[in-house]
Amino acid sequence: MKFVKYITAVLLLTLLNTTITAKRNNNQPVQQKLIPDKATLAEKHFNVGISFLELNKYQEAMKNFDLAIKYKPNHADAYYNKGVCLGELGQQQEAMKNFDLAIKYNPNHADAYYNKGVCLDKLEQYQEAIESYNLAIKYDPNNVLAYINKGVCLCESGQYQKAIENFDLAIKYTPNDADAYYNKGVCLDKLGQFQEAIKHFDLAIKYDPNNVLAYINKGVCLYELGQYQKAIESYNLAIKYDPNNVLAYINKGVCLYELGQYQKAIENFDLAIKYNPNHENAYYNKGLYLFRLRQYQEAIENFDLAIKYKPDYAKAYINKGVCLYELGQYQEAIKNFDLAIKYKLNYADAYYNKGVCLDKLGQFQEAIENFDLAIKYNPNFAKAYCNKGVCLDKLGQQQEAIENFDLAIKYNPNHADAYYNKGVFLDKLGQFQEAIKHFDLAIKYDPNNVLAYNSKGNCLYELGQFQEAIENYDLAIKYKLNYADAYYNKGVFLDKLGQFQEAIKHFDLAIKYKPNQAEAYYNKGVCLGKLGQFQEAIKHFDLAIKYKQDLAVSYVYKGVCLYELGQHQEAIESCNLAIKYDPNNVEAYKLINIFKQNAGIKK
Repeated sequence: MKFVKYITAVLLLTLLNTTITAKRNNNQPVQQKLIPDKATLAEKHFNVGISFLELNKYQEAMKNFDLAIKYKPNHADAYYNKGVCLGELGQQQEAMKNFDLAIKYNPNHADAYYNKGVCLDKLEQYQEAIESYNLAIKYDPNNVLAYINKGVCLCESGQYQKAIENFDLAIKYTPNDADAYYNKGVCLDKLGQFQEAIKHFDLAIKYDPNNVLAYINKGVCLYELGQYQKAIESYNLAIKYDPNNVLAYINKGVCLYELGQYQKAIENFDLAIKYNPNHENAYYNKGLYLFRLRQYQEAIENFDLAIKYKPDYAKAYINKGVCLYELGQYQEAIKNFDLAIKYKLNYADAYYNKGVCLDKLGQFQEAIENFDLAIKYNPNFAKAYCNKGVCLDKLGQQQEAIENFDLAIKYNPNHADAYYNKGVFLDKLGQFQEAIKHFDLAIKYDPNNVLAYNSKGNCLYELGQFQEAIENYDLAIKYKLNYADAYYNKGVFLDKLGQFQEAIKHFDLAIKYKPNQAEAYYNKGVCLGKLGQFQEAIKHFDLAIKYKQDLAVSYVYKGVCLYELGQHQEAIESCNLAIKYDPNNVEAYKLINIFKQNAGIKK
């Protein structure tokens, strides 16, 4: 949400109405004009300066204020208005010097304190700005702008409640001040009080019907409340009063996306870009939603444009990195996470995502180091603990892994992945009942968690609860129709139950969704062998070997089928290959002896 500050320099227009003229004595000869005194010259140049200031001709105004100061070095208002000109020209430091001189010669100059506060605010020196606003209020207790801008500084400092108190004081002195209601609404939004914030944005609109920012921020609150259509209506009103408002189009696009109107969402991001082709946030948001539509390459192009217009845009680098991760370009992704870190050293998400990529590259220790950095900058980062636990498990550090899964759960008791990973670990330890409890918790917090259903099924199989196991595989398939592992595992159970044809159907589905899954070909081959279809079985063992050359059991059962077809020598050769890839394969040695005996071959 954009927090807009209403800071306006107050021009002190002290025009003098007294016209100074020289008295003429009609009885005397006409003499030369009297030379004006310094005070007169000072006021003359001061008033000329004010006239130029009203016309926004700041350089000409300053020349005259300098002349006024030349003739009257303690002219507080001349210093003050010169400061106003410098402020308008963006020269905040020079402006403050002049406000200080105005205060030196008039210590009660409320407007000088106020405008000095404006300069400090623009320089993001909020505490010093607040002190200046306090002095402005001291000398002018009804100074509404001082209360408003003090409130803005407090809001920028995260002191939302104190900010609200100042906006309330502004409203007390000017009950129809739209800016006070607007900024109070912004603070209420920051405090998560969206309904109250909306009421104040409505009051801002009541007193200023063209207040575009009030419509936009009202839309933001409606979005937070899930009222996407109403939010869109508010953004449409903002666009009505400001047809080129980039922020309104961006936020409208976000709401349209939430309503599933993806094309319209993209159109609004494009309109934002049309009205401001250099607006990094328009490209960033378009990229974000293209990512959600899994259009990763197009998303990357938009993140690149966001970076073009804002080279230090850390969020754009991190999201570009995530897209590259999804495309399997882990090294390129890491480069982008490093750039995000370069521009934002304490960026926990960047370290986390870098860790995920390093995990994918098998660099588990480096991954752990990055998860630790993510935790350093965000000590409650549950996902970082969870993924650190996964890497520790891969390094054989089981106890540390469990501790990290528990920390993930501590900081996010609804963290489905943490429960799932702890369950996998307990499964490995043979603690199937405990593992099932954790898979159930993973499912509780993520009812579509197909991995949890599949792993729960595996544990139930180990406990001999075959029917319940199959039910869990079916649930995994329900939530992910192309989930090869679930079809594969269900096939294994159907084989155990002697339902060979049904098992084959499931192995075929596993192969359909994962064509290079060697184990699926192998198990289908086993079922075909049990049905006496030895030639078909051999084809599937060969396919299993194609995708996993060292799968020893495929050679063993291929040998069995060859033997059944009377191809004794080929059967023995197949078993010898099994021994080549698994020298401890007892079954292969036994079968070779049997085949040789039955074929009359000497040992």
